[in-house]
Amino acid sequence: MSTLASINPKTEGAKQLRQLVSTLLGLLVTALFLFPFYMILESSLMAQTDVLRYPPPIVPPQITLQGYINALTTSAGFIVSSLNYGLGTVVVTMLIATPAAYSLARIRSRIGLFLLVALILAQMAPGFVVANSLYAMFSRLHLINTPVAVVLAARSAERRLSQRRCSHSWLAGATFSLRSHSRIAPI
Repeated sequence: MSTLASINPKTEGAKQLRQLVSTLLGLLVTALFLFPFYMILESSLMAQTDVLRYPPPIVPPQITLQGYINALTTSAGFIVSSLNYGLGTVVVTMLIATPAAYSLARIRSRIGLFLLVALILAQMAPGFVVANSLYAMFSRLHLINTPVAVVLAARSAERRLSQRRCSHSWLAGATFSLRSHSRIAPI
């Protein structure tokens, strides 16, 4: 008996119906999740009088970019400053994490394991201890109110925030991730 003759048309139709229903249900759930983002985008493209109208229009009556122009002209300096600090923090992290990960990947002894454990244990210091230490260090190095101090402090703050979120610091996470990739890289 051939395989074509063994296919039951009733089960095939039921399977196609289940697939159609699950596709439609997935599209509905996706539309529900994306609707707030659509409303944010739509209201950002409307004039202020149209935004305050009740009930709010689903399609903007008149599209304008005035909101974006106002935001960029009044906040351009803050945006550039945030980009500078953010990129500086990423560069500092990668400058530290890349060689650390490579060296930890190449050390095949108990010292490498000891250093990994020490890296994790160093994250257990409370935030105020780190803040006090950073302030004392920045004061001795005359870095108070400088961009370098902000980048280094942001690096430490990210470590604290990510420690609460995912129980390991970004620097340690970058080190561990890069360490596993460095094991397969040629010397």
